[in-house]
Amino acid sequence: MVSSANQYERLQETIQQLRDAQVESRSRLLAQQEAEGRLVQAAKLVAVGEMAAGIAHELNNPLTTVTGFTELILDETPADAPHRADLEMVLHEALRARGVVRRLLDFARQGDRARARFDINEIVDDVLALTKHFIHTSGVQLEVELEGTCPGFPWTAIK
Repeated sequence: MVSSANQYERLQETIQQLRDAQVESRSRLLAQQEAEGRLVQAAKLVAVGEMAAGIAHELNNPLTTVTGFTELILDETPADAPHRADLEMVLHEALRARGVVRRLLDFARQGDRARARFDINEIVDDVLALTKHFIHTSGVQLEVELEGTCPGFPWTAIK
């Protein structure tokens, strides 16, 4: 009888260990499913960010053209011209759309933090190319003298 009692006690311990293992397995399975769900959500966010960046870049070029030509036409349009208000509205809305594009790009770049090498002269040239019309229409004379080689070139920064 003592042996049967010992076996029964060991059987009860084994059953309890199995129940504990079952609870732990369920807990691990739920944690794994939650982790997989977070990974899927993160992948979706990356895809949305890439799509937003693509859309933003595609919209940026036509918006730059619209704002540039609208500014040119407005510069040559008298203040009392009947279509001036319409042109001003076109410019205002194009600038508003540019703001939306900028926010899309900011959203898309949130996770893209990495070091990158760049040539400061190229960046200055790019900025000048983008602002050439504005500089010209503002009556600004701009002289640019870039060094052939910048100290510490190529620069490193966090994007």
